[in-house]
Amino acid sequence: MLLGYVDEKGVRRGAVRPAKDDALGLESGQGSSYRGATWALVDVVIVNSAGQQPWTPREAIFRGKRGATLPARVVTVGNGEIAPGASLRVLAVADTLPASVGEVFALEVRGSGGRSLVIPGVRFTEGDQ
Repeated sequence: MLLGYVDEKGVRRGAVRPAKDDALGLESGQGSSYRGATWALVDVVIVNSAGQQPWTPREAIFRGKRGATLPARVVTVGNGEIAPGASLRVLAVADTLPASVGEVFALEVRGSGGRSLVIPGVRFTEGDQ
């Protein structure tokens, strides 16, 4: 609290629906979004389909339907590379909050080989979920 990461409202949590891109061989499972006082985060597991090249998530960006963008850092739980047929927990962390509460974002996670996964319908809620 002293550093300003959490305020009296604590951390608010929301749900993130699964996404799939058959053409690029990537998909995500059900995930979670979190909103603190000065930051926002999405936590998902991404699967690299069997038969694909290994894939490493490298960068992420949140794109709002109203044109807003939030750059994000990618943090992985594990070695960072997803082997064919394997999965990896990926966190996308934005150090800036959306201008308006309830704005809907698409999270694009870009990675090696020019492949990316877009996860639509991400919200960072103000109230409790």
